[in-house]
Amino acid sequence: MYKMRGSWIFFCAAVAVAGSGTYTNPILSGDFPDPGAIYVNGTFFVATTGDGFPIHTSANLRHWSSAGSVFARDNTPTWASGDFWAPEIHAMPSGGFVVYFTARDHDSRLCIGAATSASPAGPFQDIGQPLARDPEGKGMYLDSHYFFDTTGSGVGYLIWKRGTVTPPAETHTLLYLQQLDAAGTSLVGPRSVILKNDLSSWEKGVVEAPWVVRPAGSSYFYLFYSAAHCCDGSGSYAVGVARAASITGPYEKHALNPILHSNSISSNFSNSGRGSSSADRAAAKAGGFDGTGHCSVLPDPVNPHTWIIFYHAYVRPKTGGARSLLMDVLTFDTAGAADTSGGAGVGWPRLSTNTSSPSVGPRPLPPTADRNGTST
Repeated sequence: MYKMRGSWIFFCAAVAVAGSGTYTNPILSGDFPDPGAIYVNGTFFVATTGDGFPIHTSANLRHWSSAGSVFARDNTPTWASGDFWAPEIHAMPSGGFVVYFTARDHDSRLCIGAATSASPAGPFQDIGQPLARDPEGKGMYLDSHYFFDTTGSGVGYLIWKRGTVTPPAETHTLLYLQQLDAAGTSLVGPRSVILKNDLSSWEKGVVEAPWVVRPAGSSYFYLFYSAAHCCDGSGSYAVGVARAASITGPYEKHALNPILHSNSISSNFSNSGRGSSSADRAAAKAGGFDGTGHCSVLPDPVNPHTWIIFYHAYVRPKTGGARSLLMDVLTFDTAGAADTSGGAGVGWPRLSTNTSSPSVGPRPLPPTADRNGTST
């Protein structure tokens, strides 16, 4: 989540290139928080918080180009007064695309919005009213995500956060789930709670920014989420993962959470078992990144056993202000003898670097980049 700028000037993206077949974080330098990523017909689209929700595209994950924005300056939702955050563009099974986003209405409530388009590049047209708005007026709705269960029910769901932006005190926040209609623009059926923060853990007063995947051959749904404090300069913001045999839960949180956190050796993450690795120590000395979170997780179109995680972070030495766009590769561990219920040997996800922090320096591109070419 991140407040939009008052002006409508797009950032120029500085892309770090370290040689053929590699990428270097950040992949977009500047202010590109809350990435919502989608892959369509050979192209990656990433929408981010910013004026009009900027969209950037790439065919090879090395070279990124501006593709305009979700909303033109004269076409913003009329029901919204500001605080446009966290856009995600998703393909609908019935055709077309829907972008889900957060915005504040004229009663100062943060709500979930939706807009439709025939193309992932837009233009998008708002549906004319909030898709989800707290009827009691006691909480704020933000950080929405769409998941379509292709391997099970064939139903689309909306998942979002109910809670405050930055808690004045450590309080419980919730992740809601509710079914959507085929067009993805109306909620139907009952709403359920699928995750709640643990106040005694690294999560502190926040769970937000959900993203769900279901790997091929797995009977589990994996729920990625961000927790702790995104923007207070502490660097505590991080990504965790939970899993369940049903989309509605109950969800089991990974014992090694957070699976992605700042390049630092922090006692906050001492239970992860990875924070003291030599690779993490080297990254911390090299500078690295703080406040890692709000991720999108996509399967590599060439090798579905490889996953690409997009997320934002502060580039050290800064721990506030602009958050750049980062990318790394995920794999799912093979299930052990005591963890066979994942189906076909699918266990928990981890970064391919075998650390729990952002990569620093050149890293091999995933298979899709090799297929699409790294020189264009």
